[in-house]
Amino acid sequence: MLGTGVTIGGAGDVAILTFRPLADGYALDFEEAIVRNAKNEDLLAELEGCESRPETPTAFGLAQNVPNPFNPVTTIAYDVPHEARVAIRVYDVAGRLVRTLVDDAEGPGRHEAVWNGRNDRGEAVGSGVYFCTMEAGEFRATGKMLLLK
Repeated sequence: MLGTGVTIGGAGDVAILTFRPLADGYALDFEEAIVRNAKNEDLLAELEGCESRPETPTAFGLAQNVPNPFNPVTTIAYDVPHEARVAIRVYDVAGRLVRTLVDDAEGPGRHEAVWNGRNDRGEAVGSGVYFCTMEAGEFRATGKMLLLK
């Protein structure tokens, strides 16, 4: 209604925003709200009560690495529903271990591992297809990654 000469009077909710996450494990951070009146003047807006808490995942999960294809760094997100020993490893197409990114006990939540395109000896690996595996208890998952140089 900005610029129409119409004003809103009274008290109560003027706007209600509802957000729905498209994937589990993501949270929203509210940093700022800019609110203007019908005369385009700034109004004070407090974000009191606006918060988002990430939900604890209900199952183990391995997300697709981002970006993919990548050069030289990619991030791999994974979900842990309860404390468990988690291993995240990268293999080449011949099935040889290239890099161990995680091999430790993890608490519940969404976690991330970053791979910089290097093997366990710190050497840069060549362009190609690599496989990321996650193992946690009985859970096993694999994702395909493409490193382009």
